[in-house]
Amino acid sequence: MTSRPRPPVHLAPNTQDPAAPPAAAATLRAHRPRLPMTRAALTALLSHWRRHPLQLATLVLGLALATALWSGVQAINAEARAAYDRAAAAVGGGVLPALVDPAGPSPRRPTSPCAARAGSSPPWSRAAS
Repeated sequence: MTSRPRPPVHLAPNTQDPAAPPAAAATLRAHRPRLPMTRAALTALLSHWRRHPLQLATLVLGLALATALWSGVQAINAEARAAYDRAAAAVGGGVLPALVDPAGPSPRRPTSPCAARAGSSPPWSRAAS
């Protein structure tokens, strides 16, 4: 088995200098192209979908339906919020009528039947009065 000679690696001028700041090496790594990996992934997907076109069609259809459903739900929610705000403004816009005892507020009454028979009110109502 014979191995092919590797092509020479061409580095930027400052990378061979040991006194170069570490930021230069980080900059070189940041600008490294990722195109070969992206191209390989796209090629793999396209070759798969070329062999399985029904899967591609269902993928596109599913994305279209999901987008339509999302848009519909957002529109319905916006309409419901607007209707709720209109109803709240109509009902809570003014003071509602209330029945008031003309003799003034009455003393606290017992809130449970047992307390009413015993002639006292429960402890939580006594603390508030």
